[in-house]
Amino acid sequence: MTRKAAPETPAIPDPLTAFAAMEGLRDSSLRTLSLLGTNWMYNISGFTTEVAQFLSDRVQQDFRLQHQLMHCNDMDELRRVQADFVRDALDQYMAETGKLVQLGGDMMAGTVTQ
Repeated sequence: MTRKAAPETPAIPDPLTAFAAMEGLRDSSLRTLSLLGTNWMYNISGFTTEVAQFLSDRVQQDFRLQHQLMHCNDMDELRRVQADFVRDALDQYMAETGKLVQLGGDMMAGTVTQ
């Protein structure tokens, strides 16, 4: 009768090797950020401000919609309010997408204008 060989236990990686690899990634990331400079960080800040403002406006409009819906007197008025909301939202999202694409392109070119 032949004996089966015991399965090999996988080698445990050295934690110091993993830590050194993470340090290397951190250093290369910081080096890349320093090459981008403060202009890039300024532009990212403007981009996130634009997104935050858009989202804030949309939330206000959502609350306004709820108020209008609660005060509708019949189903025709309710449908009109909903249709107006959806149409306006789609228009605003398309316009905002255009703005963000433009800002992103300007950021990449380093020519964001105020």
